[in-house]
Formats: sequence, structure tokens, C-alpha cells
Amino acid sequence: MKTFDVQYQNFLKLEKLPTIESKLAFFIKLVESGLIYENNILKARNIEVYVRFSTRSVQGQTMRMLDITSIKMAEKIQGRGWFSSFETIVEAICPWEAVRYELVDNEFLYNHFKKRGLYEENANFYWFKKNPQDCYSFKKFAM
Repeated sequence: MKTFDVQYQNFLKLEKLPTIESKLAFFIKLVESGLIYENNILKARNIEVYVRFSTRSVQGQTMRMLDITSIKMAEKIQGRGWFSSFETIVEAICPWEAVRYELVDNEFLYNHFKKRGLYEENANFYWFKKNPQDCYSFKKFAM
């Protein structure tokens, strides 16, 4: 089977999962295995999250990271803690050195990330693993 066919079949499997969180975990697993496109829109329950795997230079270090580039949710579920829970899950399951919250133009989220003390560069906020050498992908990448 051609690579495109495998990636597309995995995309269809991803689409069938019931929650954003389960889709994110499966997306990460597939990216690590090279079995899906390195960017995707995850949709479930009136929520849409655009995610991407990337390699970037931050503070003079090249790092592999998960980009959270866009989040859309129905107004009726905003302000109920979903994002805080999602953020905790993202940072717990990310196998790479960092999570990048891209171009944060929402005032509430901007202030939230500032309060957390995340590193900011051009309206992008970065959460770094405490010890990047402990990352599974860092070991794989360094071999």
C-alpha cells in the first residue's frame, strides 16, 4: 500500500474517535510512527483544534514540538474549564521537548499563559519539558 493510502486510512481511523483528547493521543502515536500527516484538525463535541508536529529553533535550541495553532469552541462551552483540562492533557502526553501555543490573540488565553509563566516569543507561548533528555523522542532523535 502506498504511503498516502496508509496516511489516509489512519486519518479516517482518527476521525472516528469520540473525543479531542483521544484523537490527540492517537495523532501523536501516528506522527511518531510516520503513519499520518504531520498536521491535522481534530473535531469533536463542538470543539475544533488544529494541531501540528514541528521542529523549531527556540532560544538557540532545535526542538521537536507539538503546535496547538487554533482552537474553536461553541460559545456555550467557553469558560467552563475545558481548555485548562485539555492543556494539562496536552502537556502530559506530548512526547517531544515542547508544546507551542501559536499566535495567541485571545486576550483571556494570552493573560492565562502569561500568568503561568510560559516563555513568549512573538505572541507564541512555549511550554518546555523539565528535562528534554527524558523525552522518548529526544532519545530516538539523538541516536
